[in-house]
Amino acid sequence: MNTPSVVAIVGITTPSTAATIGMKSHNFHLFDAAKLGLIDKIDLCYKKGADVNSKNAQEVSPLWEAARNGQTAAVVRLMELKGKIDIRAPNGFTPVNIATRFGHNQTVQVLCEAGANQGIKDANGCNPIWNASRCNNIAIMGLLQRYGGDVNAPDLNGRSPCWVAARYGLLDALKRLVELNADATTSDKDLFTPLHVAAQFGHTDIVIYLCTLYGYGNVDVLDVQGRSPLWIAAWQGSCDILEILAGAGAVTNRQNNEGVNPYYAAAKEGHALAASTLKNLKDIEYMWEKDPPSGIYVNPQRKEQFKEHYDKRVHRNIEYMNSNTAVVMKESP
Repeated sequence: MNTPSVVAIVGITTPSTAATIGMKSHNFHLFDAAKLGLIDKIDLCYKKGADVNSKNAQEVSPLWEAARNGQTAAVVRLMELKGKIDIRAPNGFTPVNIATRFGHNQTVQVLCEAGANQGIKDANGCNPIWNASRCNNIAIMGLLQRYGGDVNAPDLNGRSPCWVAARYGLLDALKRLVELNADATTSDKDLFTPLHVAAQFGHTDIVIYLCTLYGYGNVDVLDVQGRSPLWIAAWQGSCDILEILAGAGAVTNRQNNEGVNPYYAAAKEGHALAASTLKNLKDIEYMWEKDPPSGIYVNPQRKEQFKEHYDKRVHRNIEYMNSNTAVVMKESP
């Protein structure tokens, strides 16, 4: 049977245990100094033996803590003391990723200039530019790209920075990404495009902008269930978006993989006005005959293409409607 040592019984602290306790104390104070940006205290803790790459109870380092709190000077000093620049938290966030997420752009710039790895993703598969898009942090996107950030890098669900901007209605972020040559047409794993998700969540300004990018007749992209953005808009009862997509050349009677057309999708969900909009195609006005909402960019060349093909689209759809087949509600199985 193991018996406790005399030291353990009487509670005597040996030099080695005292050193360990002292080290932990210095590390604890180092985290406080990093969080608050106290450079003198960081130096004092370091001189007393604190480990600049130690981790606290949350499993993050002092440099990571400083980055999260936007303490740029502390980040610089900890890097000078050999703090690891790409050290990861349990959620996968590196210092540059967490600084981006919290909008500490000066800290992000310092980390990028020091060589922070832009390719390291968090636990959800998001790189710093993805997180900048999600947080509408437009000012930092160009810098991240210049230092190696991928503007098209998807998360674990295949959703790109453009996709997430469209999902949350962040038009300025989406425009900035497109300026940086991001692809606004890429879909997620379910083939759901930025246009699909903008239509689903009723982001009219995003839908208009994406229609100018996709071009006339190219808005009928289908997801894995065979649903077009217009089908999604009908299902959600978004009349304005139905009119916009129809004006952009969308086929208003396209069925999904189960044979359900947009009219039935709208009617089944109780969206009577959306169903009525689909029935009365002749009342749908060409989207660019009205002044677009403030701040929406309209490509002049696209505008001419819309005008050229609008009458053909209306004629084609009215003929189909007159055949009385597009508006017949599918019988429930």
